[in-house]
Amino acid sequence: PSVEKVTLQLRQHIGASAVANVAVGERVTRGQCVADVPPGALGAPIHASIDGVVSAISEQAITVVRG
Repeated sequence: PSVEKVTLQLRQHIGASAVANVAVGERVTRGQCVADVPPGALGAPIHASIDGVVSAISEQAITVVRG
C-alpha cells in the first residue's frame, strides 16, 4: 500500500530545527530537500519521502500529500 500523506518533522535531534525552503502548494519529488539547517548550526536537512504537494508548513513540521 502506498502512503498518501507524510508529516516531516523539522527537528530531528538535539540540533537546530531545519527551516522550510518550499511553500504550501508547491509540488515536490521524493528525495528533494524541503528544509535546510541554518548556516553554522548543527542539524539535519529534511527530504521529501514521497512525490506530492506541500499541504501545510508549521514551525514543527511540513506535510506532503501524494498527488
